[in-house]
Amino acid sequence: MSAHHPLIRRLAVAHYAKDSDMSHIRRWKFDHPTGPVTRLAGGATHSEFQAAALTAQSFAIWHTSRREVHYGKTGTNLGRAMRQLGRPGAFGPNDPGARRLADNLLAAATADQLARTLVTIMDRLRNTDHPPNWEQLHTDLADWLNPATRNQVRLAWGQGFATPAATPQEAVTTD
Repeated sequence: MSAHHPLIRRLAVAHYAKDSDMSHIRRWKFDHPTGPVTRLAGGATHSEFQAAALTAQSFAIWHTSRREVHYGKTGTNLGRAMRQLGRPGAFGPNDPGARRLADNLLAAATADQLARTLVTIMDRLRNTDHPPNWEQLHTDLADWLNPATRNQVRLAWGQGFATPAATPQEAVTTD
Protein backbone atom coordinates (compact mmCIF):
# COMPACT_ATOMS: atom_id res chain seq x y z
CA MET A 1 0.00 0.00 0.00
CA SER A 2 1.32 3.38 -0.79
CA ALA A 3 1.55 5.96 1.95
CA HIS A 4 -1.27 7.78 0.18
CA HIS A 5 -3.86 5.03 0.58
CA PRO A 6 -6.34 6.04 3.33
CA LEU A 7 -6.11 2.70 5.14
CA ILE A 8 -2.32 2.62 5.27
CA ARG A 9 -2.26 6.28 6.33
CA ARG A 10 -4.56 5.48 9.27
CA LEU A 11 -2.46 2.46 10.20
CA ALA A 12 0.85 4.34 9.91
CA VAL A 13 -0.46 7.23 12.03
CA ALA A 14 -1.78 4.80 14.65
CA HIS A 15 1.54 2.92 14.64
CA TYR A 16 3.65 6.05 15.10
CA ALA A 17 1.28 7.36 17.79
CA LYS A 18 1.45 4.01 19.61
CA ASP A 19 -2.35 4.08 19.53
CA SER A 20 -3.95 1.45 21.76
CA ASP A 21 -6.22 0.53 18.83
CA MET A 22 -3.19 -1.21 17.29
CA SER A 23 -2.75 -3.55 20.25
CA HIS A 24 -6.50 -4.20 20.27
CA ILE A 25 -6.58 -5.19 16.60
CA ARG A 26 -3.67 -7.62 17.07
CA ARG A 27 -5.96 -9.63 19.38
CA TRP A 28 -9.14 -9.08 17.32
CA LYS A 29 -11.30 -12.10 16.45
CA PHE A 30 -12.54 -12.10 12.88
CA ASP A 31 -15.89 -10.53 12.07
CA HIS A 32 -16.57 -9.08 15.53
CA PRO A 33 -16.70 -5.32 14.90
CA THR A 34 -15.41 -3.26 17.81
CA GLY A 35 -14.70 0.44 18.16
CA PRO A 36 -10.92 0.13 17.71
CA VAL A 37 -11.28 -2.15 14.69
CA THR A 38 -13.84 0.05 12.93
CA ARG A 39 -11.73 3.16 13.60
CA LEU A 40 -8.70 1.55 11.99
CA ALA A 41 -10.39 -0.41 9.20
CA GLY A 42 -13.24 1.80 8.09
CA GLY A 43 -14.94 0.42 4.98
CA ALA A 44 -18.31 1.28 3.54
CA THR A 45 -19.59 -2.26 3.06
CA HIS A 46 -19.28 -5.41 5.13
CA SER A 47 -16.81 -7.04 2.72
CA GLU A 48 -14.73 -3.82 2.51
CA PHE A 49 -14.63 -3.74 6.30
CA GLN A 50 -13.55 -7.39 6.47
CA ALA A 51 -10.70 -6.91 3.98
CA ALA A 52 -9.52 -3.72 5.69
CA ALA A 53 -9.75 -5.26 9.17
CA LEU A 54 -7.74 -8.32 8.12
CA THR A 55 -5.15 -6.04 6.49
CA ALA A 56 -5.03 -3.84 9.61
CA GLN A 57 -4.60 -6.87 11.86
CA SER A 58 -1.81 -8.23 9.67
CA PHE A 59 -0.13 -4.80 9.59
CA ALA A 60 -0.37 -4.45 13.39
CA ILE A 61 1.04 -7.93 14.04
CA TRP A 62 3.93 -7.51 11.60
CA HIS A 63 4.83 -4.05 12.98
CA THR A 64 4.86 -5.18 16.64
CA SER A 65 8.08 -3.87 18.27
CA ARG A 66 9.13 -1.98 15.13
CA ARG A 67 9.78 1.74 15.13
CA GLU A 68 9.34 2.46 11.43
CA VAL A 69 6.46 1.65 9.12
CA HIS A 70 7.39 -0.72 6.31
CA TYR A 71 5.06 -0.55 3.32
CA GLY A 72 6.21 -3.70 1.55
CA LYS A 73 7.86 -3.91 -1.83
CA THR A 74 5.56 -3.48 -4.82
CA GLY A 75 4.67 -6.88 -6.24
CA THR A 76 5.30 -8.77 -3.00
CA ASN A 77 2.12 -10.72 -2.39
CA LEU A 78 1.58 -12.86 0.70
CA GLY A 79 2.96 -16.00 -0.95
CA ARG A 80 6.14 -14.22 -2.05
CA ALA A 81 6.64 -12.78 1.46
CA MET A 82 6.24 -16.28 2.91
CA ARG A 83 9.32 -17.45 0.94
CA GLN A 84 11.36 -15.79 3.75
CA LEU A 85 10.04 -18.24 6.34
CA GLY A 86 12.29 -21.06 7.43
CA ARG A 87 15.85 -21.50 8.53
CA PRO A 88 19.27 -21.25 6.88
CA GLY A 89 19.39 -23.74 4.05
CA ALA A 90 15.64 -24.31 4.03
CA PHE A 91 13.47 -21.30 3.27
CA GLY A 92 10.04 -21.09 1.70
CA PRO A 93 9.00 -24.31 -0.04
CA ASN A 94 12.12 -26.05 1.32
CA ASP A 95 10.98 -25.55 4.93
CA PRO A 96 8.29 -27.99 6.17
CA GLY A 97 6.75 -25.42 8.54
CA ALA A 98 6.50 -22.76 5.83
CA ARG A 99 5.04 -25.35 3.45
CA ARG A 100 2.38 -26.30 6.02
CA LEU A 101 1.47 -22.64 6.50
CA ALA A 102 1.18 -22.15 2.74
CA ASP A 103 -0.97 -25.29 2.48
CA ASN A 104 -3.24 -24.01 5.28
CA LEU A 105 -3.50 -20.62 3.60
CA LEU A 106 -4.48 -22.11 0.26
CA ALA A 107 -6.89 -24.60 1.86
CA ALA A 108 -8.75 -22.03 3.98
CA ALA A 109 -12.42 -22.52 3.10
CA THR A 110 -13.95 -19.80 5.26
CA ALA A 111 -13.02 -16.24 6.10
CA ASP A 112 -12.61 -17.28 9.72
CA GLN A 113 -10.07 -19.98 8.74
CA LEU A 114 -8.26 -17.44 6.58
CA ALA A 115 -8.14 -14.96 9.48
CA ARG A 116 -6.67 -17.53 11.87
CA THR A 117 -4.08 -18.59 9.30
CA LEU A 118 -3.14 -14.96 8.60
CA VAL A 119 -2.47 -14.37 12.31
CA THR A 120 -0.08 -17.34 12.36
CA ILE A 121 1.63 -16.26 9.14
CA MET A 122 2.10 -12.67 10.31
CA ASP A 123 3.42 -13.90 13.63
CA ARG A 124 6.08 -15.85 11.73
CA LEU A 125 6.75 -13.05 9.23
CA ARG A 126 7.45 -10.65 12.13
CA ASN A 127 10.90 -12.24 12.29
CA THR A 128 11.66 -11.26 8.67
CA ASP A 129 12.75 -7.97 7.18
CA HIS A 130 10.18 -7.67 4.41
CA PRO A 131 6.40 -7.69 4.81
CA PRO A 132 3.98 -8.30 2.00
CA ASN A 133 3.02 -5.16 0.13
CA TRP A 134 0.09 -3.92 2.21
CA GLU A 135 -1.86 -2.56 -0.76
CA GLN A 136 -1.49 -5.90 -2.53
CA LEU A 137 -2.57 -7.76 0.60
CA HIS A 138 -5.64 -5.55 0.97
CA THR A 139 -6.59 -6.08 -2.69
CA ASP A 140 -5.97 -9.83 -2.44
CA LEU A 141 -8.07 -10.12 0.73
CA ALA A 142 -10.94 -8.21 -0.87
CA ASP A 143 -10.73 -10.55 -3.87
CA TRP A 144 -10.46 -13.63 -1.61
CA LEU A 145 -13.66 -12.59 0.16
CA ASN A 146 -15.42 -12.62 -3.22
CA PRO A 147 -16.15 -16.28 -4.06
CA ALA A 148 -15.89 -15.52 -7.80
CA THR A 149 -12.22 -14.45 -7.51
CA ARG A 150 -11.07 -16.49 -4.50
CA ASN A 151 -9.30 -19.18 -6.53
CA GLN A 152 -7.38 -16.55 -8.52
CA VAL A 153 -5.98 -15.21 -5.24
CA ARG A 154 -5.14 -18.71 -4.04
CA LEU A 155 -3.28 -19.36 -7.28
CA ALA A 156 -1.33 -16.09 -7.06
CA TRP A 157 -0.37 -16.78 -3.43
CA GLY A 158 0.63 -20.36 -4.26
CA GLN A 159 2.71 -19.25 -7.24
CA GLY A 160 4.32 -16.47 -5.20
CA PHE A 161 5.34 -19.00 -2.57
CA ALA A 162 6.48 -21.77 -4.91
CA THR A 163 8.22 -19.73 -7.61
CA PRO A 164 11.66 -18.27 -6.91
CA ALA A 165 12.18 -14.63 -7.84
CA ALA A 166 13.92 -14.16 -11.16
CA THR A 167 17.60 -13.35 -10.82
CA PRO A 168 18.74 -10.15 -12.55
CA GLN A 169 20.33 -12.34 -15.25
CA GLU A 170 17.02 -14.18 -15.86
CA ALA A 171 15.04 -10.95 -15.88
CA VAL A 172 17.01 -9.64 -18.88
CA THR A 173 15.29 -10.49 -22.13
CA THR A 174 16.71 -10.30 -25.63
CA ASP A 175 14.88 -10.00 -28.91
